[in-house]
Amino acid sequence: METTLHTKKQMILGAILLGLLLFLLYFLISKIWNAFISVNPQLGAGLLAASATIIVSLISVLVSKHLERRSVILAHLREKKMFSLSN
Repeated sequence: METTLHTKKQMILGAILLGLLLFLLYFLISKIWNAFISVNPQLGAGLLAASATIIVSLISVLVSKHLERRSVILAHLREKKMFSLSN
């Protein structure tokens, strides 16, 4: 009975936090959009291109690090499996 109540509390808290996060994301995007609308179009295009370049480079670095880490872990597991099979 106690675990069911605990699970319901966690679900309610998770839903509230998710709603808050979505609201903050919407608020942030609307503020950024309003800032882009209010500047000179040439400056806005430059800012948009610069921010897109930064975001794409950041994502590519994060993905490559993730894949590198995953390959290291898989190599370690293969090595461990081969060691256990040889014994």
